[in-house]
Amino acid sequence: MTKRVIDKPVMALQSDMPPLNFGRTINYLVYSSKEFTSKRRAKDSFLKNVLTGPKIMLIGHDDDLKAA
Repeated sequence: MTKRVIDKPVMALQSDMPPLNFGRTINYLVYSSKEFTSKRRAKDSFLKNVLTGPKIMLIGHDDDLKAA
């Protein structure tokens, strides 16, 4: 996994939004397109669980994912 500093882009996205408090820490992981494709082809267990498991929508709705 390639580590990247993504705090600035995440902060930029949040700057246009009201502060959100979910009462828990939100952990996230960012893959490049190349990493994502490689892990998906390799049937990476973590990625498979993320893609097929239940989702907790923090913003938006499940339909938004299906449309993307």
